Amino acid sequence: MNKKMLPKLKGQLVRIRPQVRELARENRREPRRDMIFRVEEASEKGLHIYDRDSTAGFRLPPDHIREYLTGGKPEPEGDIVGFLHLKVQYCFRGDDLLVEPIFGGRGADTGL
Repeated sequence: MNKKMLPKLKGQLVRIRPQVRELARENRREPRRDMIFRVEEASEKGLHIYDRDSTAGFRLPPDHIREYLTGGKPEPEGDIVGFLHLKVQYCFRGDDLLVEPIFGGRGADTGL
């Protein structure tokens, strides 16, 4: 993704693809929840995004982002949600954030 476009995402609501996973402490997968994130900070150095429904958040460096896609159907509040297509899989395990690269281009399951 063109780093110069990142600052334009400030304030946007986004879904992450592949979806952010949540793991139980024993590495068991929790049911998927399609988290919606708000881009709170945006610069050519990356994005700081936070889950709209909790305090969970993290920094996305530009080399983790493949592309941004505009959203379609608005949320009930009227906000349009876009998509960030990533080159990595993020996974929360409690307060820890795990990152695993995706090889192959289809967003295949990384095993996290």
